[in-house]
Amino acid sequence: APAPASPSATALGPASSPSTGTIVIDDDSTQRDETEQGELDDGDVVLMSDAQFPSPASAFSSTRRVACNLDAIKTACLPKSKEEISEEKVDGDVDKVFMATVTSKAAEEELQRQINKADFAAMQILGQFNLGFIITRLHDDLFIIDQHATDERYNFERLQAVTTIQSQRLVAPRALDIGPAAVDVIRDHVDIFEKNGFLFEFTQSDSEVQRALLTAVPHSKAVVLGNADVEELVYLLTERPHVMCRPSRITAMFASRACRSSVMIGDALDRRRMAVLVEHMSTLEHPWHCPHGRPTMRHICDLKRVSLDLP
Repeated sequence: APAPASPSATALGPASSPSTGTIVIDDDSTQRDETEQGELDDGDVVLMSDAQFPSPASAFSSTRRVACNLDAIKTACLPKSKEEISEEKVDGDVDKVFMATVTSKAAEEELQRQINKADFAAMQILGQFNLGFIITRLHDDLFIIDQHATDERYNFERLQAVTTIQSQRLVAPRALDIGPAAVDVIRDHVDIFEKNGFLFEFTQSDSEVQRALLTAVPHSKAVVLGNADVEELVYLLTERPHVMCRPSRITAMFASRACRSSVMIGDALDRRRMAVLVEHMSTLEHPWHCPHGRPTMRHICDLKRVSLDLP
């Protein structure tokens, strides 16, 4: 005999004919056309599931049937168009509307348009949510900040800026297969190469062609860098002269170190510690995401718009 329907569900008895497009979903996650189970309106969906795990002798002998309207679900879930949002805007409050899609790049661009890095120092700390997120307020806007991602970004940029990689001397200098222009880039940025653990000797042959010989390479545990990493640095410094940069393999190593040393999801934070994490964001070059690409923050809502919806 069928089990009693859930209080929140509508029990459906036998009926003459189903609606077009009705689907039944049962416990084994298969789908089949419903032809004899009940009379439904167009657009309805029937969900069928066992009240409990059935024994082999009574498999699917006890079921619940729940009716819900598909059109109502689609209407509630579909995002509003920009035109609909524009109609809800308050005069003079257009800049408060956040419309970023759920992608890191779009969210970063949205936040850059609406706030600047100095605003982080002015944010009011409201509290911690779910032992992983900091809720802040800036004027009439509420933001949620990922405590791990933002601390990881701060630790990563600090490592990038101040860390000098240990060097390992080579038994004999190693010639680099690079042209004179690349040698000039190395000479002009010796300090940056040394911070990355590369040391050089410069010689000049009888033909007046200058050469760079690699005498030491960066070494950290199992990571040993070489000629290819020098060439990567030369390329980066050609694009952005005199700007501190790192080879990609060192960047990945720093990202891993920053992750392990940062505040974790699940760590309880007091108000003072949360304020320090948020203030750090105002000092970062790229505060919008962690070095692995995880967003550091999201806009929750505009309190003015929320208050207008109240009865």
